[in-house]
Amino acid sequence: VGVPLFKPLPDGFMTEVLLPCRWRPALEGSGLLAPLMTKRALQVDESVLRKLLAERILPMQELYALAASEHVVGVGSCAGLLGGVVAGLPDGSFWTPCVVTGQGLELFANAEELGVPTPKLLPPQKCTVLLDGHGYMVLQKPPGLRSEDALDEVRRNRAPHAELVSRLDRDTSGCLLVPTTSTSASALSAQFKRHEVHKRYLAVVQGVPPAKGVVDAPLALVELGGGSRYRAFVDGEKGKSSETRFRTLWSDSGVALVEAQPVTGRTHQIRCHLGHIGFPLVGDRKYGAKGTTPAWCTRLPLHCLHMVAKDELGATIDALAPPPEDFAAMLEPAALRVLAAHTDSSEP
Repeated sequence: VGVPLFKPLPDGFMTEVLLPCRWRPALEGSGLLAPLMTKRALQVDESVLRKLLAERILPMQELYALAASEHVVGVGSCAGLLGGVVAGLPDGSFWTPCVVTGQGLELFANAEELGVPTPKLLPPQKCTVLLDGHGYMVLQKPPGLRSEDALDEVRRNRAPHAELVSRLDRDTSGCLLVPTTSTSASALSAQFKRHEVHKRYLAVVQGVPPAKGVVDAPLALVELGGGSRYRAFVDGEKGKSSETRFRTLWSDSGVALVEAQPVTGRTHQIRCHLGHIGFPLVGDRKYGAKGTTPAWCTRLPLHCLHMVAKDELGATIDALAPPPEDFAAMLEPAALRVLAAHTDSSEP
């Protein structure tokens, strides 16, 4: 348990709860342990969990009443009841460490660790469907949602045989192409390998890049945090060939809105390439962002705006994902006007 609890964690990895960073590792540890636990794992209705997070305790009498009405499941697996438990939502999307004391079910953290304000569950992250075609779907993925979780949502609600043939980083929003049949997955995977899927991203960067340019720099990956997270870096000897084309749409006061087109599809390619040439994404410290992140930068400013591919029958897949509200809120009015004109134009 010590490795996942203390491995390096990005500041925004917990998307379901607002918490100070120092308690987040305990939450991830609970999420890793809960699926392995046959005892002392309580499944709690969302309304009950919200109350627990707000008040930090469920009195013992109330806990028994909730168990009797099946709003809390698993109390019977807690032999002797008193002691450590994990409590989470029935769908397994969120778990928190708790302890059963003589007073009731309590969050396993004191007020100093939890901080102020008290933790609050955020609304569940959901994708919207941009296109639903022959053997594929294109989703508008929100920031903060893993591509794997988006896939699980599709499998549960629409297409049980859906697969991933490409991914967006957790904090990147926009077009996510999901094949829903094995034949479609094979066809689309082959297109990605041949670099025949065309994507356009929007990025807000530090500095003022040239009007347009090409970054041709081979990339390699180093594993961080027990192998579950990565950092890309330019490696002229062992790196894989990687190419990103870009053009600057708008700039002012040392910040620019850039359109980036990755010809290849390496992990963190756009972030690494733009940082490599001296124009990192605002707030992206992993790839060279300098200084304090400005208050207006509330997320990683990277969005997959447009995607073009072919379905298994050869018909064109052409998906456009308008920037979500939190991305648009980071742009100046002048940048929004330029972006609107650029999006409405037929220029690729």
